[in-house]
Amino acid sequence: LKAMLTVTENLRFWAEVFGKSDITVALDAYRLHPLAHRMAGTLSAGQKRRLGLARLLVTGRPLWALDEPTVSLDTEAVEMFAAAVRAHLAGGGSALIATHIDLGLRARVLDILPYRAKTSVRAGASDEAFL
Repeated sequence: LKAMLTVTENLRFWAEVFGKSDITVALDAYRLHPLAHRMAGTLSAGQKRRLGLARLLVTGRPLWALDEPTVSLDTEAVEMFAAAVRAHLAGGGSALIATHIDLGLRARVLDILPYRAKTSVRAGASDEAFL
């Protein structure tokens, strides 16, 4: 996010980069209309996160790859995000999301426990495991 740009300017910038023009869907999905003319640098952590996620909606990208996208979001904003993901999936998109919370989405879950690095401790070696 560009701190010196408004919420609208940030979204418009990314929309134009990806050849899009309509940012209304993003403003609506993350309820950013009341913040539209505020500088991004003045937003709270949760508001900044909502703006960052709203960028996904203006890019038109078919695959979303996200790592802990709900950090700094309250319960209401998490539901906004889950709704945006559901709409993206319903429209034929895909999402790869690493998260520790249940988003209430029907999805295949990859359990990585079987692939976890094995550790061993030798005599005289540190008790810390290194990957």
